Amino acid sequence: MTRVTGVISVTAVALLLTLTTGCAPQGGAGTGEQTSSPSATTGATPSDAASPAMTPTEPPPPPLPTPEPDESVIFVTYGAEAGSVYASGIVPDRVDESGTCTLSARSGGDTRTGELEAGPTPTTMNCGEISISVPAGDWDLSLTYTSGSYTGHSGKVTVTVP
Repeated sequence: MTRVTGVISVTAVALLLTLTTGCAPQGGAGTGEQTSSPSATTGATPSDAASPAMTPTEPPPPPLPTPEPDESVIFVTYGAEAGSVYASGIVPDRVDESGTCTLSARSGGDTRTGELEAGPTPTTMNCGEISISVPAGDWDLSLTYTSGSYTGHSGKVTVTVP
């Protein structure tokens, strides 16, 4: 039994030395030197994780034009469908008893218009949606608001009628 115990003891000492040598600080024990070695990581970090892709269900609407300083009528919506163009807008910081909104559509030498009575809100005049029948092509749209004491205009936007 002494022989078996001796083999187990030698094996245990060898294993212990292997384990403790691998754990000793680099630079030697008791030297006060500390070194670090890069360690490889396996697995993704939170920043490596792919975020779910956003898939739009329909294309975004065209961006609304930014009003120029002298443009007092602002487009809220505008667009084109087969056989027509449409737009709506507001006149901010303006409240009148009544007023008229006019949508003008121009393509080449052809000009067409549509009108709608504007409605007041506590702080603006609201031009509801105005639609005009037009043939296919590119059309420049603009809105005008007119009351008894005021006239305001929008900028121009271009839409394509299929």
